[in-house]
Amino acid sequence: MDSSRPSTSSSFASETVPERQNAQEPVFPSPNTSSNRVAAMSADRARIDESNPPLSELMKSYSEHITVMNYVFSTIIKKYEELEREIECLQREAESTKAKFNDQESQLHIIQTEMNTQKNELENLSTEKNDLET
Repeated sequence: MDSSRPSTSSSFASETVPERQNAQEPVFPSPNTSSNRVAAMSADRARIDESNPPLSELMKSYSEHITVMNYVFSTIIKKYEELEREIECLQREAESTKAKFNDQESQLHIIQTEMNTQKNELENLSTEKNDLET
């Protein structure tokens, strides 16, 4: 029987299985960085780099993706704020235009009223003239 292999006839309790090399404990953020995942990852990055190179590469890739996503999100927020300001300007301009339109409409009604008044006066004068001529 091969001495490096455990015996199949022995009990499981008596067998000793060598511990996995490079076993890694889970990475938990420290209490002072628990609300900031990126800071927690940065704080533990040295330990991760030493213990598991493939995980280190994964974490670097993840960190790069987070950085890109934060940049994109920041750009979206800036564009949104810019559009909000533009909308506010357009709303003020629309209100100003509406006020000017209402003002001009009011002036038009005044002019129409004045024209109707003058038309009535002209008709009255025309009637008086006809009455005087007859």
